[in-house]
Amino acid sequence: MFVTRAVRVRNLRKQYRRFCLGPVDLDIAPGEVVAVTGENGSGKSTLLLCVAGLLRPDRGTVDISGLGWPGESGPAKERVGFVSDGLRLHPRESLGWHADLAVALGSSRWDAARFRWLSKRWGLVLEERAGALSRGQTLRALLAFALARRPDVLILDEATAALDRSMRSSVHEFLRDSAREDGLAVLFASHLPEDSIEMASRVVHLEGGSVRPTDGCRARAQAADVR
Repeated sequence: MFVTRAVRVRNLRKQYRRFCLGPVDLDIAPGEVVAVTGENGSGKSTLLLCVAGLLRPDRGTVDISGLGWPGESGPAKERVGFVSDGLRLHPRESLGWHADLAVALGSSRWDAARFRWLSKRWGLVLEERAGALSRGQTLRALLAFALARRPDVLILDEATAALDRSMRSSVHEFLRDSAREDGLAVLFASHLPEDSIEMASRVVHLEGGSVRPTDGCRARAQAADVR
């Protein structure tokens, strides 16, 4: 099946007691890298969680590569990689153990060779216990796990902020190459303006839960509003 959109969001809405996201419409093409910017509390994480299938919206639809939440949630989730600053690994187990767990859980898209290659590229030791890793090393490992599943869509919520400048540039380079060569779609939020400037082909700006128009001239300026 030929898919023209990696992500298709229509009329998405999520209501909290004192905040409402949406309604949001969003299309992301294969190979596109989209930054979500906005101040704290503007709805960035809520939007990313809904697109990732980790938070159920009150209204609207999300399609990943033509597969929708929630009716086709199993196949759709196979096509999404998600990393956030809040994710953790089992502290007493090694990275190799986590890789074996991915195989045991039956991920049909898991690529063990790619995981080993990414781990080596980003300075990870598979025998190392997760609890002994720094925060930056943990985020590198989480990115390697997410990318080894060969997702159609990678969603990143503050996933590179704890990396040092050199490693962040390496991750950015790999993601840009994956978008260009493999058609990986990336949707990310970061409080670092340089992440949006270096990576994004397009900026989606949120204010008070609503998408505000941007143009090419304003995109870089609005990247400084990422919180």
